[in-house]
Amino acid sequence: MATDYEITISKDGTSVDILLNSINGVEHDFDRKVEIIPKPKNDPPLVLNIDLQQLVEIISVTGFLEDESGESALTKKTNLRSIMQSSGTVLVSWGTGARAQSFTGNILKGRIGESSGRLGDEGSQNKIFGVQLQISIGTNKG
Repeated sequence: MATDYEITISKDGTSVDILLNSINGVEHDFDRKVEIIPKPKNDPPLVLNIDLQQLVEIISVTGFLEDESGESALTKKTNLRSIMQSSGTVLVSWGTGARAQSFTGNILKGRIGESSGRLGDEGSQNKIFGVQLQISIGTNKG
């Protein structure tokens, strides 16, 4: 289980701990789907906003993968790529005790960046990969 400063993404026995960036490391967004229909031949132009009664929940994660005593950042990157490339749902969890949260969802978008100062540098002590993920939680609600 992840601590208060990291989030865990897991699927089929493979898990990756992502260290979080600042207070905006995890954002939980709610998007309501609305259909906008223009009404022709009106002056001024009018539109109808129809609420489709669907709510999409997205969890956005911004963090990084770093070498740790038990696992290298490169191994974490490889594991995260495997999770992102496989189909099906993933488990997203963070926090401890009464503050622990977990959700099941699908990875919509993922990005892994490598820090330019350490690009393939064997002499560097720590390897760091930046990570951004968007995970759709559950199904449309409405």
